[in-house]
Amino acid sequence: MTFDIGEKVKIVKTEGFNRGCYRNGLSLFQIHLGTKGVITNIQNNKDAFIYVRIGGEDYSFLPTELAYCEEGKSKHEKKKLESLLIAEEPVDKIKKEKSFDPKFNAREEFVVWVREEFPELMYQKGHYEIPSKRRREVYEAAIAACRHGIETTGACVQRTFQNNFSNLMTDGCSDLEVRIYSIVSLIECVSANLGNENRHYGTILARK
Repeated sequence: MTFDIGEKVKIVKTEGFNRGCYRNGLSLFQIHLGTKGVITNIQNNKDAFIYVRIGGEDYSFLPTELAYCEEGKSKHEKKKLESLLIAEEPVDKIKKEKSFDPKFNAREEFVVWVREEFPELMYQKGHYEIPSKRRREVYEAAIAACRHGIETTGACVQRTFQNNFSNLMTDGCSDLEVRIYSIVSLIECVSANLGNENRHYGTILARK
């Protein structure tokens, strides 16, 4: 059985080395069979752990320890159907790549662009690689976002943008996925338009 990030699953069996335990070491007394959660990450290494969020915490399970909930099963079947339909679509109807072209707020538009163009990057931290043909494009977009952050914030937030900018200039496209994850997380933390108003800006300057 295959699973996808964002799908709802339930715990159906234990595959641990000890009786009554899951492979992650937790026991049935800690996480009961039938407990439901949402998949947040899927490892592609030999252990193939699937991370499931339960009660605000992520726990690792083997695929054989999981099964779809009814709602998750329906969602999975719908996605399979959609993938089949996409495969039959003419090439010109498949989603085209969108270049980074900020109009007003480069840092916030960068976050939206990354989440639209590379959604796996933020959900599969450490397990997603930006396509080689787009690495330079992403790198230059991140530079623009950091520059905007430096110009429109102050104090500790400005220093954090400056550090990210310096790392990009020093390392180039090396470890780009880690850099982008860090920059997007920072921007979402300090930008009111991307969340609630209770943000820390590190400045008394007017937000731009």
